[in-house]
Amino acid sequence: MVLFLGNLVVRGLRLRRLAMAAGDSAGRFEWIRLCALHQTLFSVLPSGSADIGFPHLAARLLGCPAVTAARVLLVYRLQDLWMLLIMFAVALLWYGAEEEVHHAALFFIATTATALLIWANDLTGFLGAMVLRLIGPSGAAWEFMARPLRRLATELDRPTCWTLRIHGAVTALLSWSFAAMSIWSFFAMIQVDLSIAETFLVITGMNLVGAVAVFTVAGLGVGESGLAAILLALGFSASNAVATALTVRPAALASVLIGGGLIECTYRLVRRFRA
Repeated sequence: MVLFLGNLVVRGLRLRRLAMAAGDSAGRFEWIRLCALHQTLFSVLPSGSADIGFPHLAARLLGCPAVTAARVLLVYRLQDLWMLLIMFAVALLWYGAEEEVHHAALFFIATTATALLIWANDLTGFLGAMVLRLIGPSGAAWEFMARPLRRLATELDRPTCWTLRIHGAVTALLSWSFAAMSIWSFFAMIQVDLSIAETFLVITGMNLVGAVAVFTVAGLGVGESGLAAILLALGFSASNAVATALTVRPAALASVLIGGGLIECTYRLVRRFRA
């Protein structure tokens, strides 16, 4: 729970820092609460609906403009995508190597990961500029549809400072480190000792399965089946893979609900004491 709560806190601070580039002034605790609520909805509802509803949720809870929240979420997801790709590359390199992996290769991958995270904001700016060129000038017949796209593209094209870039890279690395340690601890609780490479393969595989099950409620059935398939690929027997998946996946889901509930209760208590 400590690892999972640490992950939520770092992710909330990451979202807040991305929003500050657009002048948002909501406090740290408010963004951490929003992150916990979004993660809870992402886990118990179809994950696609949780991301689609994030701008509305941010506007309702924090007063953050929906277009700003959409940009924040897009950059946030791009950073997560970079991290998953790099973790998968490290896992394949480490897991498939017959000899000890050379430290220079790992250093190169880590440096590449940091660079990609730092330049994630520039990729969104490129996407925004491309959308603006495709939409064309105002006054088109479909202006009622082009107007919100133009606002989002302008928001994506917002310049970012180096402080924001470095903060995003560091917090993305830190949050995914918490996530990897949290996944490892779930297996350790049932006396299954995963290596670093196996932990990375499990976490990237689970996120890939989650993307496939984007419109299923809490990924029930799909998530467990996907995790069992990943464990089978790692050399687990069929019975052990199924038993482990039916233990670890519900435990991970329970940690999301408990962690989100703890942060929400803490937020309400602190607000009441302040009042």
